[in-house]
This record gives sequence, C-alpha cells and structure tokens, in this order.
Amino acid sequence: MTDFDIDVIIDDRIVETEKGADGIVDAHPWVAEARALPSKIGAMVPPLSEAEKFAANHPAFQEGLKERAKLAQLDAIDRTRAKMPKPEDLVAAFPPVVEPEVSYADQLAMSNIYSQLQLGLHSVVADKLEATLNQIARDSYPSPKLAIFREMLPLSRVIEVKKADGQPDYDAMTRLRLVAMRGEDLLRTSRGVILERASEALEIEKYNLETMRRDVEAYGEWNSPKNVTARLAMPKPVASTRRMEAEDRRVRREQKKQDEQTRAQAIAAGMNVLE
Repeated sequence: MTDFDIDVIIDDRIVETEKGADGIVDAHPWVAEARALPSKIGAMVPPLSEAEKFAANHPAFQEGLKERAKLAQLDAIDRTRAKMPKPEDLVAAFPPVVEPEVSYADQLAMSNIYSQLQLGLHSVVADKLEATLNQIARDSYPSPKLAIFREMLPLSRVIEVKKADGQPDYDAMTRLRLVAMRGEDLLRTSRGVILERASEALEIEKYNLETMRRDVEAYGEWNSPKNVTARLAMPKPVASTRRMEAEDRRVRREQKKQDEQTRAQAIAAGMNVLE
C-alpha cells in the first residue's frame, strides 16, 4: 500500500524545514548579538581619560580599574539579557497559514470512515489513511486534505487490522503505525518548527549569558586566565532527533541505491554476484 517515495519526500521536508528554521533563528539580531558577546566583551570597558592613564600604575588605582572592568562587563551582559526576545518574536514575520476548512465532501467521507469501522472494515480504513497520507505529502502546503487527515490520524494508532482468517494482520498494523509517525511529520508547519527551534536557541543563549555573568562575578572579567569556560566554545543548538533520524534514513537510502548500482554494473560486466 505504501509508496516509499513518500518517505523520501517527508524526510527531505523534515531536514529542509529545520535547516530553514535554524537559518531564521541564527539571523535574528539578538541571537547574533548574544553569540558574539563572548568575543567582544573584553573591549567593552570604557577607555581611560588622560588623568586616569597618568594614575594607572598606582596599585590602588589598578584595583579600581579591575572593578571598573568587571562592572562594565556585567552591565554589557545584563543589557543583553534585558533585550532577550520571546520565541514568538522570532516568528512574527511568519503568520500562521490558514488551512482549508473540511469540505462537505470530506465530512461525508469521515462519516463513512466511522461507519466502515463499525462494520469491521478496518483494512479499508487503513488503505484510506495511507492514500490520504500519500496525497498530502505530494500536495503543496496547505493541502486541501490536511484538515480531514488531522482528524483521521488518531485512528492509525488504534485500528486493529485482521486477515481473512481472523488473525491479526501485523504487517498492515505496522504500516499504520508508520502512517501515524509520518503523518505527525506532515502536520508540523514551518512556523511551528521555527517556534520550536527558537525556543531551544533562546534557552541556550539565556544559559550562556547566565554562565558568563557568574564567571565575571567569580573571576573579575570574562577573559581571566582562571576562567576555563572562556576558552571553550559556548553551547549551541544541535539538530533535533527528528532531523537526525531523517538524515540517517536519507544516508541509508543513498547507500542502498549505490550498492544496487554497483551490483547491476557487476552483473552487466559478467561477474558472478552473490545474492
């Protein structure tokens, strides 16, 4: 029943949507400012006046300069923290896409699906779910079938399909669970992914700023030789599990394709190839 090209389409969509979302988050002015702060904070101390330069070698004044540098760096961190946006601010330029309402024909189709379930025609409903998934994957967003598919999708986790002899059809139910997983991927909008990635990125940058403030308080300045954190790369968001799994599937498909091509070439060349 399943057209496995659909997996290619959905995995490509997962990867490209998240890449695009990360690009939008990375380009936000506040995110760029927060990530640049560790490398710039050392230069944020106000320059000395001529009189201060004259007294700079005095031990007592040197202590005052250290405190001045510490306060200037803490102020820079606090000002950056105060400007931290909300995740919703990063998606302000991407309003929710209005999805088509469920048509009268789809309402009748949904009613018919429930009737088929009551009659025990679970395999028919399973076929309908897979067919709708395949159609939505090929449609441009938002698909006319999106609303009805969202209503149908929960069925893919609870339907029990049986063979003609009454035994459970585990193969069909496995395909249905795949429909459930793939369907959830399709229902994720670009705006939703941006919001998700923005939330994660902002939490990480908030943590980084809190770490910087703690270390400046402890060592007097961010670039202190005693501050090991300043010599390490600051944490940044990593790809989601969903994206990593999609990329892994793409790699495996490409490797399988290359293996099949190599095998076909070997057979064409008259070589004895083992199955």
